[in-house]
Amino acid sequence: MGPVRAGLLAALLAGLVLPAAGALTPEEWASLQTARLSSSLDRDPGAAIAVYEALLEHQDATEPGRGEVLYWLARALAEDGRDEEAVRVMEQAARVPDAREQARSWQGLFEISRNPVRALPYAEGFEKNLGHVVRGWPRGMAGDLGIDRENPRKPFLRWRTTVQDGEEDWLALGLAEGASQLGRVRVRARSTAFESWLQITLLVDDGGAWSTPAIQVPADAWRDINVDLDDFFPADPAAAVSAGRPGRIQRVLVREVTAFYARSRGQHAVHLDELELLPR
Repeated sequence: MGPVRAGLLAALLAGLVLPAAGALTPEEWASLQTARLSSSLDRDPGAAIAVYEALLEHQDATEPGRGEVLYWLARALAEDGRDEEAVRVMEQAARVPDAREQARSWQGLFEISRNPVRALPYAEGFEKNLGHVVRGWPRGMAGDLGIDRENPRKPFLRWRTTVQDGEEDWLALGLAEGASQLGRVRVRARSTAFESWLQITLLVDDGGAWSTPAIQVPADAWRDINVDLDDFFPADPAAAVSAGRPGRIQRVLVREVTAFYARSRGQHAVHLDELELLPR
């Protein structure tokens, strides 16, 4: 790093507001910030990785601030093209309470970018794996999703979630350019323990969102959900006037919104099967 860049780095460090400094020693926090700035200013993730790994070597596994170091190490590994290592390290960060929210958000966005639906029509019966379905963030963990094989001839997706006051939960599928002209969504759903209320939401390239009305899903009985573009309304009513219907769709969300439509609270599971995304 040249003297001009070194001076810029020092100035930036001097001017940083460090709200979590109490979680690390001053020396550790300075090293963390140096690594972050090294990666962003010099585009040198290798130098950042070396600093983060050195920090972790002398940190106890329960030491405050460790989650943030793991988070930034995973980010640097991904920037360095070491995706599988990045995923493993970010899983560790997601298990640390003070880093969980930002780590889970990164995990979800990263997985969507790596595994979008690339063409329509798309059909998923969950016979082998989760397909392109990604666990929503930051509340849930990837382990909340699984394939239930209670009937070996007809497996389905099991989504464990918890209904809490004023909160929703969700799953997502990313759509690549070749799958963005979505026209219809079909899926079979059922709930356990108590009935659920679901919404299908489309996120579009202008930042807008379009949703169906809430759909009641019974406990222990399958319901066929079949919605096309005419069934969606915009989150911003002005979008209906300007666009008429969604533009290029980037993500499909299956949202669990029971907390806003029923009194049931607590842990339960939503089962999904025979998911289809059909073109316009």
